[in-house]
Amino acid sequence: MRIYATLLCVVLLLGIASAGHCQWWWQGVMNLNTTARWAGMGATGIAAANDAAAIDFNPANLPHMQFDSVDMGGPLTWGGTATYGWGDRDDLGLKIGAVGEGGKWGAGLGYERPSDSGWHDNIYGLGYGAVCGPRWSWGVSATRDEWDSQSYTWYNAGVLYTIPQPQGAPIKVGLIMSNILEDDNDPRFYNLGVAVPVGGRLLLAADYWDIHDEWWKHWNFGVEFAVAPEWCVRGGRLDKEWTMGVGYRKARLSLDAACIMQDYDDQWLVSGSIPF
Repeated sequence: MRIYATLLCVVLLLGIASAGHCQWWWQGVMNLNTTARWAGMGATGIAAANDAAAIDFNPANLPHMQFDSVDMGGPLTWGGTATYGWGDRDDLGLKIGAVGEGGKWGAGLGYERPSDSGWHDNIYGLGYGAVCGPRWSWGVSATRDEWDSQSYTWYNAGVLYTIPQPQGAPIKVGLIMSNILEDDNDPRFYNLGVAVPVGGRLLLAADYWDIHDEWWKHWNFGVEFAVAPEWCVRGGRLDKEWTMGVGYRKARLSLDAACIMQDYDDQWLVSGSIPF
């Protein structure tokens, strides 16, 4: 069954591909806005993402999603533009994530539609990941960015390694290679991340983006703390910008809000997730 799923994924990835070179974006792995949960944690999802946002960060996380879900949301930009690829327009995002029986594989779809944009028309993402051993999982993804009369396709591949702890969830270490088919204009780059659960209520995460590029490389840091069974608060550092957020969970329904505190304009994001 896993072989057929892998072959299907490869066919779908090739199906959304197009000729031409890829385009680089600061956001890193995917050209889709991530959910407010991870924005509040400084965009530290390379190893930590365990929901449909894994398609943004590292497709190797897709088998580790907690359940099948549909995530919807986008930025609320107040009084100006926003930096770092988080959206200088009112982008509306949709992600769908599905986990195979026993968590052996996971797949995700992403779509972003700028409501008022001179930069992009439509952005599509597709990812697949599978467990390949007691501690390892792998994943591949592709993004198609329709920009005016041009189209770009970005291919990515990632791995995730889990380290069991005596108590609680395992430590996770992730690595993603983005823009595999690099060219002279758009180089390949690598992001590395680690996620450390502490005591069942605290999650610490750190991502090192563009580790081979002297100009763009930077650290992201994030923390999530459960202050009550249904509520959590978040904070982080996205390169040079502080972030904060709050989340509410009721059964499998979740609502999240986040703020990226930029030098000239704060950016607010909201998102929600429902199971299916």
